[in-house]
Amino acid sequence: MRLPHKGRALTITSFAAVGVLVAGSIAWAAIPDANGIIHGCYAKSGGSVKVIDTAKLKTCPTGYLPLDWNQQGIPGTDGTNGTNGT
Repeated sequence: MRLPHKGRALTITSFAAVGVLVAGSIAWAAIPDANGIIHGCYAKSGGSVKVIDTAKLKTCPTGYLPLDWNQQGIPGTDGTNGTNGT
């Protein structure tokens, strides 16, 4: 069974839209990287910060210093117990 011309165009457009969404979600998933680290670049002058995708950009641009941080930090030690109030 052949689809009418408008139906075929709608089907093709739908598949294209799904493809774009899948590709976008794959690209978005690269930040943070596989180790959970977010990579950025800090401007030496002015202090602006750029978050970068190291799968696409391996080093910071000229005039920027690398700045990496974890999405989840290292756990700290337990504090001492306080006294109970009266």
